[in-house]
Amino acid sequence: MKKVNKYLLGVGFIVVVGIVLVELSDSLYPGSAVLQEVPQRMSANELAQFANYTRISVRGDFDLEVVQGLDYSIDYAPLNEFQGGLVATVEDNTLMITGFGNHQGTEAAMLKIGVPVLDTLEVFYVREVKISSFIAVLMNLRFTEITRVFLQNNVLGNLDFIAQDVGEITLQENNFIVQNFDIRGQTNLNISSQ
Repeated sequence: MKKVNKYLLGVGFIVVVGIVLVELSDSLYPGSAVLQEVPQRMSANELAQFANYTRISVRGDFDLEVVQGLDYSIDYAPLNEFQGGLVATVEDNTLMITGFGNHQGTEAAMLKIGVPVLDTLEVFYVREVKISSFIAVLMNLRFTEITRVFLQNNVLGNLDFIAQDVGEITLQENNFIVQNFDIRGQTNLNISSQ
């Protein structure tokens, strides 16, 4: 019986010393006691390989900017190395991007996509979306649960715009020849030509 008690006392002492050492190391080196996991995130080189799409589908909690350019580009600026994930694929002429854990308070990661031709963009949950400098015959835009959407300096022949639960929509210096707007939910709409 005495051997068992001494054994338990020894194990208890080791556990207490271990806890003290972990607490001490954490106070000297914050975050050292807990290993931080790197999120699933594609590298800039991997993102640069995606091309040949005219449709984009995005789900995430970052800020998004989509611009017309001569070539395809995807630039992702996370908040830090341990926060935020981003993965992408291209299937059936559609670039699909998903990324969560990309904001903290009022700060958010930034995703910027450049594309020569865009006919469809659907976005879910993104904080802010900015679409600028497009010249296109046709564009289909679908937004669901977005805080703010900005369309600026676009010339579109036929715009089909559907928004569900978008807090604020700003249209600035755009030219739409034919337009169809379907806005559902409470939205603050701002339109200006200057």
